[in-house]
Amino acid sequence: MPKVSDAHLEGRKDQILDAAAERFAEGGFHATSMADIIGASGLSAGSMYRYFKSKDELIGAIIDRLMETVMGELTRSSEAASPGTEAIVLSVQTVQQILSSQPLIAKLLPQLWTEAVRDEAIRLRAQTFYRTLLAHFTRNVCAAQASGSLSAELDAEGVAQVGLALVQGFMVQRLMLQGDINPESYLQTVRQLIGTGSRTPS
Repeated sequence: MPKVSDAHLEGRKDQILDAAAERFAEGGFHATSMADIIGASGLSAGSMYRYFKSKDELIGAIIDRLMETVMGELTRSSEAASPGTEAIVLSVQTVQQILSSQPLIAKLLPQLWTEAVRDEAIRLRAQTFYRTLLAHFTRNVCAAQASGSLSAELDAEGVAQVGLALVQGFMVQRLMLQGDINPESYLQTVRQLIGTGSRTPS
């Protein structure tokens, strides 16, 4: 029997994850069954369980892929930004762009919040995701403080938590209001709000 290449195995795994993401985005983590995902993937049950032994394992892989996608884009945007408050704004803008260009992510993240309340394993995975995001925002805040563009008197982690909340707020409003929310106006307001704490008055 010829050996199956690593590329083939990864392709099959991606095929399953793509199908699972679609199903979870439409029906939610809890309501979607493995049978639903098997049907959407076009693969046999045997092929599915070769890669993922349970739905929880599959959900974990979806969350990991979400985190890898979001953090990869945020890291690239940070590397392109100059130190200062604009790096914080750029992080918010980058998440906006991800949500606009990848609607599955926009649908899956709220599902993640809901299931994190119900399921301990998902909550722990979600905590890792959000702590990673928070650490990213905190590094940007610290860089802005070091450059003098943001007051050193501000609590870096507190500012990062507010920045992350602004991203989550945009996402919820975008899902609920759709075309009634203006991303450019939202981003400009974020820039103005952050600017109010830019430098300590002399």
